[in-house]
Amino acid sequence: MKKPSYEELESQILAQKTTIDYLNGKTKEYNALVNSTPKMFKIIELIFDKNGKGTDFYYREVNPAFQKLVGKTKTQLIDKRFKELFEITDTLWIDTYNEVMKTGTPTNIESFLTKNGSYFEIYVWKMNRNLIAVVFSDVTEREKLERKRIEEKEKAEESKKLNNDFISNLSHEIRTPMNGILGFKEFLNDPNLSETKENIM
Repeated sequence: MKKPSYEELESQILAQKTTIDYLNGKTKEYNALVNSTPKMFKIIELIFDKNGKGTDFYYREVNPAFQKLVGKTKTQLIDKRFKELFEITDTLWIDTYNEVMKTGTPTNIESFLTKNGSYFEIYVWKMNRNLIAVVFSDVTEREKLERKRIEEKEKAEESKKLNNDFISNLSHEIRTPMNGILGFKEFLNDPNLSETKENIM
């Protein structure tokens, strides 16, 4: 086997350096994108039980917004299992991850209610065999405002209905005796009842 010349070796080294520089540049771009994303972001690797159901997961990537949410640093999260770090109080998340992993279909939930009363908008998709990416944001305040708006609208509609019912009933209550009075007036205006009118006056 012919040994490569100095020029060939130099060319190969230069090509490898160019590739490494390119990959380093892409890594920096990726990190800048992840770190600057205002929404919470994580990549997880599901851990399956003997029945093939995901029951836990490793954190493989997290951004600062997610770290702020859970109150832990990237070092404290990466390559750690969820159950090592947190108490399970809500199975909605892991159920969603299982469904996405099973079907391979991305899921978008605009109002994801958790047991602690918080609402999240989430987007979950399968990256490869075990990895799942999750982008989500806390929309609790938005949901509270929307629900308050709906509640106020329902109250206004109920108040309007009660007001209309009251006016309708009042109109009926006034109309009934007025019909009697008007009828009696017509009766008194009958010329054949002049004697009766004189007796009444």
